[in-house]
Amino acid sequence: SDQAKRSNRLIKRWQIKIKQLQRDIDICRMQAAEERSLSAINELEVLVINERRRIDEYARSQSLKSVACPRCNGTGLMQSGKCSSCNGRGLFSPSVDNIRQHLRHIGLGRVSDKLWDSELRPWLDNCLSRMHIESNKAVRLLSELLSKESAS
Repeated sequence: SDQAKRSNRLIKRWQIKIKQLQRDIDICRMQAAEERSLSAINELEVLVINERRRIDEYARSQSLKSVACPRCNGTGLMQSGKCSSCNGRGLFSPSVDNIRQHLRHIGLGRVSDKLWDSELRPWLDNCLSRMHIESNKAVRLLSELLSKESAS
């Protein structure tokens, strides 16, 4: 969405400023200038954290409205071809890699690859497959109930 693009541009701009300020600290000779730079870095880091939280809240609120893919709005298509977020299905269903990426983004998924591959990935695969099975059962049950209702 335009909002996400804007937020990502802001975050990148702030991260560039943080890197520049960190370089300035390395060459800085005066204590007062170093303290000002550190203060500016802290302020920019707070802005980055708040903007990421805002993006997460927006994404969460949008995901509650619909299961349609937020990137292609449920069409499955983008100007460049098939939507990469939903693989052209139009619906967003998370993969294990999406979950790991999200956990890393919020600071919870920083685990070793060995632990991820041996324990967490199989557990999440199992959870996702059970979720899809239950979802399919619910769709089938609702379809049967609706067809019975329309037949009566």
